Amino acid sequence: MQSPTTSINKLRNSLTTFYLKGTCSYKTSPIKEDPSILQNLLRMQQKEIDRLEHQNKNLQVLTQHQCSILYQERTLRTNSTKLQIHADLPQTLPNTRNARRSTIKNVLQAMKPPPRKIVVSNKLQMNNNECFKLSSILEANNQQAKQLYQEDSSIQLVKEILKDEDSFIDIITTYPPQQVSIIYDKIKKLINEHEQMFEIILKFKSIIDNSFNLQNIKIQLEALNQLTLQCKNILQCKNAQIITTNDETSKSYIQHIYQTKQIINLKNAKFDDRFKNENFNQLLAAPILDNNKCLGVIVCQDKSINFSNEDEILIQYICRQAQYILTNQVSNNKIEIQLQKYQHALKSLLLLQSIEDLDTKLHFSQQRLCEIMNSKDCKIVLLQQNNEIQNSIISQAIRNNKTLFIQNCYNHEHFQPNIDINTQLPIIATPIKYQNKIIGGIEFISFNKQISSIDQEILDLFIQILGINFYHFTNNQF
Repeated sequence: MQSPTTSINKLRNSLTTFYLKGTCSYKTSPIKEDPSILQNLLRMQQKEIDRLEHQNKNLQVLTQHQCSILYQERTLRTNSTKLQIHADLPQTLPNTRNARRSTIKNVLQAMKPPPRKIVVSNKLQMNNNECFKLSSILEANNQQAKQLYQEDSSIQLVKEILKDEDSFIDIITTYPPQQVSIIYDKIKKLINEHEQMFEIILKFKSIIDNSFNLQNIKIQLEALNQLTLQCKNILQCKNAQIITTNDETSKSYIQHIYQTKQIINLKNAKFDDRFKNENFNQLLAAPILDNNKCLGVIVCQDKSINFSNEDEILIQYICRQAQYILTNQVSNNKIEIQLQKYQHALKSLLLLQSIEDLDTKLHFSQQRLCEIMNSKDCKIVLLQQNNEIQNSIISQAIRNNKTLFIQNCYNHEHFQPNIDINTQLPIIATPIKYQNKIIGGIEFISFNKQISSIDQEILDLFIQILGINFYHFTNNQF
């Protein structure tokens, strides 16, 4: 629909054209014969112009009235200060709005305006502007991640713009197009980033839920299979597997991770010179570490798109779950071994009492000591048999009444081949006591520099058993 001003201009142009055509015509014109005709036409045209101008004024008044009503409703809805409504719209903004506009202008001026180019990537990097990355948020601790998010220039700009509806409308309508374009790019990319954050939250929720389910699975193989299925679903890959150090494998990339203990993320694995003869493209593999000891590797292969930095963060959390499963199984195995050692020590008490020959009793005790301490060789010396024991490593432990750890038995200054174990391996020598009275000593090969607390308790229990049996046996108190 044409505006009244446009209609007036067209009407004036048509009259001018009619007048020129009439005056330039060589033929006789009625206007020349009767000038009153032209006066009537001009009078009619002036009336039409007056009518259209009056209509234009009415439309302007109506438009201003509607704008005033809308402005009043918006002011009441946002609980802003009430402004006096005049016939015309207010030309000056309140002081708070002016201050906010100046703040936003300062933020925009501090930015280097990039060329008008929209680039949407999964990392949300703005041209010539810093923007927080999702991977950096995941890699940082909670305090650092919160600081990165709050101090980001894009977040601050959007928060400042959306503080007040009036300011937002004023910015969109009055700011230069280049600055509005920057705001548009910021909002667009932040929306994209928050969509990815929402997907990451769902994946972490799945990891947490699965961790509770894994606690109810007692069999290690079933737990690892469940974890493999979870890894496949979360990372959205075709193949996933968990390889432990007990599994035999000839894959070169597995050996590479065992050595470097680092994550590898390859886009074209079959074209990598380090890993030849592979028939897959994308590869994401991460080590399962426990105190810098590699327990295994989680391998993910073939994804519709390449594995991202966020996938590397997610697989590290899955590796923690695998580390818990494997170390928990190792702990259970250690507990079973310790229980077996306690059973051996207690059974030795009953079996030693039934043996009446001293040599047989010594031989049986040495055999039991090797089994309990996982030793290759050991010796037991009784003072009742050798009142004057020769100078040796075991005699030093008896005389000083303390446990000795010798790094190299053969090279020790007190080594006596007739008494001590003839070996270059580390040994441990300790006295045998009965009621704080030393009646002998033991010596055994140990590959560990330090005995664990549980092994020390078992060793002390076994030494007490030996002290009771040999003391009563040598004093003929059976």
